[in-house]
Amino acid sequence: MTGLLFAAPATALVAVFVLYPVIGTFRISLTDWDGFSPDRTFIGFANYSSMFADSVFWDSVGRNVLYIAGLFVAVTIGFLIAVLLWTRPRGWVVFRTVFLVPEMMGASIVGIIWLQLWQPVSGGLAAIGKALGIPFLASSPLANPQWAIIVLVLTQVWASTGFYVVISLGGLQNIDPNLLDAASVDGASRLQRLWHVVIPQMRPYLALMTMLAGIAGLRAFDLVWIMTAGGPGNATQLLGTSAYTMAFSRNEFGQAGAIAMTIVVLALVFTAITGRSNTRES
Repeated sequence: MTGLLFAAPATALVAVFVLYPVIGTFRISLTDWDGFSPDRTFIGFANYSSMFADSVFWDSVGRNVLYIAGLFVAVTIGFLIAVLLWTRPRGWVVFRTVFLVPEMMGASIVGIIWLQLWQPVSGGLAAIGKALGIPFLASSPLANPQWAIIVLVLTQVWASTGFYVVISLGGLQNIDPNLLDAASVDGASRLQRLWHVVIPQMRPYLALMTMLAGIAGLRAFDLVWIMTAGGPGNATQLLGTSAYTMAFSRNEFGQAGAIAMTIVVLALVFTAITGRSNTRES
């Protein structure tokens, strides 16, 4: 009973600010509603049927998968940087802080900064591209349907790596030094100690970062919306931006609710798979 009482406030907050909106969104997804009319026409799962038949939806899913893959790269880079900082080289505290700055700024500010850098006329990268004769930089790739999503993913990797550096450093502080000393005495190289001693003890943290990266990739919105708003055309349209466009540009709140519920379901499935694999490894 004591444990339940301590958990009750957090449970109430989750119920009010998470569960209730999710249930409300699901109810909206079963209707034909423009967001303004007091009447909502119940149409069952028709929104889901039309969503699954829409090629734009499946293209958005593919881009979200690419986004998640990019965040997995950020997890890997963050972990490797943390391993280097773990040895506490000179100035390691400064580096740790610098890597975290993009995450502290927030996706909106990061998006504005990189959008200005990629401007084809006044952007700093465009000037560098013209000076060095690099066409890719000289003409903003954000206007290129083939390169825009790649630029967004790379920007997200740059912005997110520091977050995973900090989590990895927290996990590395709990590594048993006796195991490292024993492996060193047995003649294990640094790479062998990393692979056979450090990584096995870091699996819970790696699983946590993988789960967070997957959810962040599914929920991606603000950085993409600020830099491209899903364009050019639909070249950078993700599930989040598609739901926003459906709701506030086309006034199709039922269709937007169906997309939002798809994001919720995919996030839950990914979390369950990640948690189950981590439990098996443990």
